[in-house]
Amino acid sequence: MAAESPQRPGAEAFTAPDQINQRRDEAIRAYYVEGLTYQQAGDRYGYTRWAMIDLVRQYKAGKLTRISMQGVRRKGLVELVADGSVAEPGDGGVGG
Repeated sequence: MAAESPQRPGAEAFTAPDQINQRRDEAIRAYYVEGLTYQQAGDRYGYTRWAMIDLVRQYKAGKLTRISMQGVRRKGLVELVADGSVAEPGDGGVGG
């Protein structure tokens, strides 16, 4: 019997980022927090080694605008509700 994934529905928004800034931020986070090499972080998130070197360089220089899921929700763009579906603000979803 295979073990079931502990992930909840909707986790793919966080485990496979499709927004360019989210993917970029996750790659930089993996480099700093997980201690991955430029190559390893790049391979995981679809960047070359040299692109990762440049991203980290830009981050250190303060040239990158970071995203935050809380900031997106606060602005009311789209919300992720408990069952993993996406809800527009005000239609009964999270904070609606």
